[in-house]
Amino acid sequence: MKKRDIFLDFTSLLDVTLIIIFFFVLFSHLESEENKAETEKNVAQLQEQIEIAEAREEEAGELINQLTQQLEIVQASDERQAENMEAMLEYVTGKNLKLVLDLGATERVVRVDKDNKVIAEIKINGDVTTELLKAMELAGYTRDDTIFCDVVYDGLSNGSNKAYKTIMATLDDIKSTYPNMYYSVTNISNGKGN
Repeated sequence: MKKRDIFLDFTSLLDVTLIIIFFFVLFSHLESEENKAETEKNVAQLQEQIEIAEAREEEAGELINQLTQQLEIVQASDERQAENMEAMLEYVTGKNLKLVLDLGATERVVRVDKDNKVIAEIKINGDVTTELLKAMELAGYTRDDTIFCDVVYDGLSNGSNKAYKTIMATLDDIKSTYPNMYYSVTNISNGKGN
């Protein structure tokens, strides 16, 4: 028997293999581009979500600050309410601060009374503001206290108008030191002249 030579031709197999590799490379490149586009889209969405989260965090911080400020106001108001109640009780029982203008024939003075006791007598032609501040310290008042003060004078007395203006100007000056000071004015001459 004769041996036959077997000749295998791989050319078509190689062509098919190269074509398959070509399509594999082409489609993997296209898939990579799609993945890249998808990834970029996801990154953009994540950045947008981060920006939204940061904005919400900033808004939350502002809300927390506002709430903290309002809480402080409420707490301060509760403390102030207690001070105000104490001052009202003092006023109702007549133990509050009183400034009585005594326009006698010889000397014009402001008598400072607290709890029906004379604390000081201040000459009206002197430094009324400084002396009144000293008298208020002697009375035990502090800057944060609520103070109800009565100003009492006789409008028919000689020099009462000038003395009244001096006391009102003094009280306006004292409001810078005692911001919670309130006063009422009583003219005891009302009804005397009729």
